[in-house]
Amino acid sequence: MTCANTASPLLLRWTNITVSSDNRALSRGIALELGSPPQILSLLPAIGNNNTFVFNAADCATSTNDSCIGPKGGVFDPSKSTTYRQTSQTTWNGSQTRELEGGSYIYFNDYLGVTTSSTIYGFPVFMDQYGRFQSGLGLGPSSTFLNATVNAGDAPTTSWGLWTGSRSVDNPVDGLLVIGGYDSARVAADFTEFKSRQDCYTCTEIVNMTYEWDGGSASLLSASEVMQISIEPYERSLPVRDDIFQTFLNVSGGYWDPDQGLIAYPVSNPPTGNLSVTLQGGYQTTIPASELFIAPRTYNSAGQYSISNDSILVSHIQNGTDPTKLIAWGIPFLTMNYLKVEWDRGAWSLAPAYRQDFGAVGGALVQPLCTGLTTPSPTVSPTSLPPSPNPTSTGLGSSSGSAASGSATPEPHHTNVGAIAGGVVGGVVGLTAILVLGWLFLRQRKRTRAAERRPDSAEPQPGVAAVYGDKSAAERTSTFTATSPTEHSELPTSPTLQHPRVNQWLSGQENLPGEATGDVT
Repeated sequence: MTCANTASPLLLRWTNITVSSDNRALSRGIALELGSPPQILSLLPAIGNNNTFVFNAADCATSTNDSCIGPKGGVFDPSKSTTYRQTSQTTWNGSQTRELEGGSYIYFNDYLGVTTSSTIYGFPVFMDQYGRFQSGLGLGPSSTFLNATVNAGDAPTTSWGLWTGSRSVDNPVDGLLVIGGYDSARVAADFTEFKSRQDCYTCTEIVNMTYEWDGGSASLLSASEVMQISIEPYERSLPVRDDIFQTFLNVSGGYWDPDQGLIAYPVSNPPTGNLSVTLQGGYQTTIPASELFIAPRTYNSAGQYSISNDSILVSHIQNGTDPTKLIAWGIPFLTMNYLKVEWDRGAWSLAPAYRQDFGAVGGALVQPLCTGLTTPSPTVSPTSLPPSPNPTSTGLGSSSGSAASGSATPEPHHTNVGAIAGGVVGGVVGLTAILVLGWLFLRQRKRTRAAERRPDSAEPQPGVAAVYGDKSAAERTSTFTATSPTEHSELPTSPTLQHPRVNQWLSGQENLPGEATGDVT
């Protein structure tokens, strides 16, 4: 499709964000600012939602209740925002879709800070009251956020790409959400395309699932069975049916731990098997033991995600038997696979993902998901990335085409074609570059002036792009809105259960590099 504007794709890091007023509580997600003055929140991308939802500060009693604030991805205090405007659902300009049915919510509009140079006024948000564990950034087909970023000139199209990163304790790696493009440096092979359904945006079927270990393997599905799932980055685990759960428990050598509410294994005899999965159409992926089995972690009294028991490992495979909900596979699956979504085409795609930490060797190699950009990002092999600064642990996204970690998009590799063409071509290119730079300078100055003249009200103002929901999209809304309960392994715990290794996970310092294709150990 043709780009809606000349903006470069918008890059938003999935990383640890400081979300409490005392600067102690950390939450892993996408950093956005809401309100005036801005309140920083950490949101998880949610395909099953078209709207953005946050938690009310009243849910955590005090602004220093870090064990409550951390798991929620921060909380929003309406009384501290001078531009907060509460409204009714009927007059709210969000996406009036099925995700709002059966709930009691507070609907409002306020300023949303997406990048350091762009603020979206009148952005529709609702405060969630039940069923969710962290604030969510709705990325469905009628997403108010996607439409807002395009209308504001921060992204060229509502199509997007995502790598969730790795939540490995020993070698965590930040993820990256790209609005308007995808990070080709993370893509290890060709994409396999799936068609989106109106009642389930990213549904597919598992046709084969095998647990494999040195010297043996066990099928978790019979030859005639399939298991329907949706791909959902908001989900943190890999739920399966009860019969599959029981089989996996037995063949992996685990035991049921009632305290964790999960399958557990003694750390002295850790499981070493991998989970091999085949989706409909033949797409195959393998989740290695390093991503499948983890130390149990919880949020402690300081709002930090810490290991609660260093004598055991637990499995991401969980019992998801619930006839009222569709099984959703999340982060452990998407750590191994890059997700590309093109709602305008009614399609989404998967490709094997490189998992190494590019923070030490370079940034994202962004390719736009539309045509018409004047300066598309180059295609460069991940092994040829130039050095880049160490990533930071906080901050908003970038719309300049550079990685949100602070690393610049590499310049394209030049060939001898330019030298053969001669000085005429060089002169034309140089003049074009000057004109483009001049236009970008004027555009940035206009944005800066607009920010300085920002109105006092969060309500729509004449001459400025506002966000409006598509009420006709109700029939396209999924009925599997991501409402997975808080995992047992992520509930608040006593500070006496902290573990020193959690500092590596939460400190925001440079991550340890992993291998491009092998297990992260």
